[in-house]
Amino acid sequence: MVRQLAVRKGIRVAVQCAVCETTWEVFPSRAKQNRSITCSAACLSEKRRRIQIERHQSAERRITECAHCGASFQRKPAQIAKYASSYCRRQCKADAQAGIPKPHLVNGEWLPCEWCGAQVWRTPGTRQPHTYCSRKCANSDRETRGKVKPNNRGPKHPYWNGGRSQAPYAWGFNASVKQFVRQRDGHRCRHCGVKPSFSGGLAVHHIDKGKTNHHPDNLILLCRPCHIAVHPPPQHGTAKKAPASAPVTL
Repeated sequence: MVRQLAVRKGIRVAVQCAVCETTWEVFPSRAKQNRSITCSAACLSEKRRRIQIERHQSAERRITECAHCGASFQRKPAQIAKYASSYCRRQCKADAQAGIPKPHLVNGEWLPCEWCGAQVWRTPGTRQPHTYCSRKCANSDRETRGKVKPNNRGPKHPYWNGGRSQAPYAWGFNASVKQFVRQRDGHRCRHCGVKPSFSGGLAVHHIDKGKTNHHPDNLILLCRPCHIAVHPPPQHGTAKKAPASAPVTL
């Protein structure tokens, strides 16, 4: 029996991988199966992928019309028989299901995208000075022409109006500065030390009582009663003023 195994082991034939063309030896029984042999699992996957591509390219196609926009496109006969309506793209199917009127029944025209050249349907109500097929194309075109730059906040923005949106305070007295002062002071009043149960009970106070210097050294946290005492309302003359010795400054 040892001799038979030795003889059987010595009988090998050379075969070649159908994908990478690597040569190695196998038993004759495997070589007589009349099918292409692969040397590894990766080559087997590549072989199956090529077979699927060949079947897809050689499949029969028929020209049909989109049920929404009327455009002509190719489709397999089995798909035409399976579905009652054929659509050339997903957007046409979504528009048809949403009840949007067909493009050829609306007064409009196809216009090319100014960035990628794709055709876009525009009606008189949706026509703009510039035509783009997507927001990505619009941003790319504007950045190339220098109309919109990244991080163009504050005075760098083309529609900057001098900071009048934060009037009467100067530009820079925003939520990030106030949050920094709240965290620095531990969410407590710097005058009486009270810690309200809600964030609206504290106000960021300017030490110099101005509205232009927003440096953190000029900002402290005061509760509402202490803040009103520092800035008494003009219409209420009975409001108590803070005593002269009150440590409202740093």
